[in-house]
Amino acid sequence: MFNIIFSNMEKIYLLIDDVNIRIWRFVAGIIETNTYIIAGARNNCFFIDMAAYFEEEFDSIKAFLKQNGLFPAFILNTHGHFDHISGADRLRNDYSIPLIISEEDNEMLTNSELNRSLMLSLDIKTRKADINIMNEKVIYAGDFDIEVIKTPGHTKGSLSFLVNGRFLFSGDTLFKGAIGRCFSLNDLTMEKKSIKEKLLVLNENTLVFPGHGDVTTIGEEKEYNKYLKL
Repeated sequence: MFNIIFSNMEKIYLLIDDVNIRIWRFVAGIIETNTYIIAGARNNCFFIDMAAYFEEEFDSIKAFLKQNGLFPAFILNTHGHFDHISGADRLRNDYSIPLIISEEDNEMLTNSELNRSLMLSLDIKTRKADINIMNEKVIYAGDFDIEVIKTPGHTKGSLSFLVNGRFLFSGDTLFKGAIGRCFSLNDLTMEKKSIKEKLLVLNENTLVFPGHGDVTTIGEEKEYNKYLKL
């Protein structure tokens, strides 16, 4: 299923290669966060969670875009933790594209305590988002219909994105065999509610692309994810 198509200090994997959509995963940053590049038939593309922290990682992404003739249009962020935003400003600056995040998580971008980079004695910040998402909606962009699903819990403003009705990008809310870390019992309760009421109701064949780790399906998580049975 996974084919390495570019490698330097890190790897970019081709996950989906359909007529109208291609999806790559780039594992980057301090704690191996998934950055996704989603491209349409006309080589327009967008990013979900630009995690490149090291200069070499960012250089590799730029080389990959050039090699494949891809033109980024925007960045979607599932939430505001440091490992999901650390490469956002460099991409925004080089390609003059907007960053989109939930209104609730926007403040995390400029605050290293809120985005939890300070926990690792780091001071990772970005500019505030260009576009804040306040409500669930569908974003129509070229070849893509992107359904914005509010899934609070891991953070107050955590979002999941369902692309073209088939591909779910769940951030740190839902993983293969696990769920996202929460920082209070109330947050954990909210996260489980988000998953059960917003994500597990999707078609069981929906592919799930999490913020860390491997791809899974809604059906697989409904059946085997022990954290959803507690």
